[in-house]
Amino acid sequence: MPRIRADASWFAPADAPREPLDASWFAPADAPREPLDASWFAPADAPKEPQNLYWRPILSLFLPGLDQYAQGHTRSGLVYSSVWAGSLIWYTNRARKLKDMHEDMQWDLWTESQKSDFAQHEELPRQATLALQYTLSIGALSAWHSFRSGVETHRASGRFAFLEHEETPMDLLVAPFEFSHLQRKTTWIPLLVAAGLGAMGPNFLSEDYQRDPFSSADAFHTAAISYNAGVAEEALFRGYLQPLFYDQTHSTLWANTLQATLFALAHRGTVERPVAQAGIGFYLGWLQQKRNWTLSESIFIHTWWDVIALSSSYLVRLKDDKRGRAPPVIWLPGVSFLW
Repeated sequence: MPRIRADASWFAPADAPREPLDASWFAPADAPREPLDASWFAPADAPKEPQNLYWRPILSLFLPGLDQYAQGHTRSGLVYSSVWAGSLIWYTNRARKLKDMHEDMQWDLWTESQKSDFAQHEELPRQATLALQYTLSIGALSAWHSFRSGVETHRASGRFAFLEHEETPMDLLVAPFEFSHLQRKTTWIPLLVAAGLGAMGPNFLSEDYQRDPFSSADAFHTAAISYNAGVAEEALFRGYLQPLFYDQTHSTLWANTLQATLFALAHRGTVERPVAQAGIGFYLGWLQQKRNWTLSESIFIHTWWDVIALSSSYLVRLKDDKRGRAPPVIWLPGVSFLW
């Protein structure tokens, strides 16, 4: 009985022609194959001059897929554009309904604690948050993709030689599930710290808060939001900005400090003093440099750090007498009573 070659499919005939190992899963069967050492991000038509690494990624951040079309990466562009458009429609719908709900509930009368509790635990604001996150996340991936394509046009001049290892979008998308990272101290120690901090919230409550059961809806939103944040924020801040800053400053310290600062400032909308965000951003930037400028481990840590943090926050909410709809206003001559 003839033996099957080691690299052949178990089901393939022994004499079947084999595709080269570098064949793209998405490429047509009759498409010319790229050599093994060709970059996944290389533009379809090599540009005459190196491409701009600022405005092209930034445009792709707000109009995902734009630069991918220009680079000849049409399939990637269609994925980015379609996900962005669908998420934007979803967010617009949820935001409109949420605005109507706020008007019915006399939202302006609510305390900040009530507003935060409502946004964190009720389904409609959760959906609006997730839809908005999708639109921003797909833009971040498109911007990172644009940057890596632009990097390939600068290779001939010797720039970005430190980016020796290439990760494709699919590598980033599966990184949160690469549990082999847990064998490294650089992964399990920060996650252990996160678990310790996360356990403090539900067990040391102020008098205004109570424990809340963790539901299946909590699990879904925790997983979705953490996954999006882990992949997209690492792609944008550590995958795009940090290498760009290092190329400009030739200093790992300055590059890491600048991206960590921007990472913290990006969280000002949800955290008043994002000191912890600056710290974890700096650590993940250092880790990326330690791992030869690859993102897989930092994405894994970021994703599961957020899973722990969000799970902890969903276990706590305001007591029944301090949450719910804002009290209605009853007007009497010259006097308003709140009850």
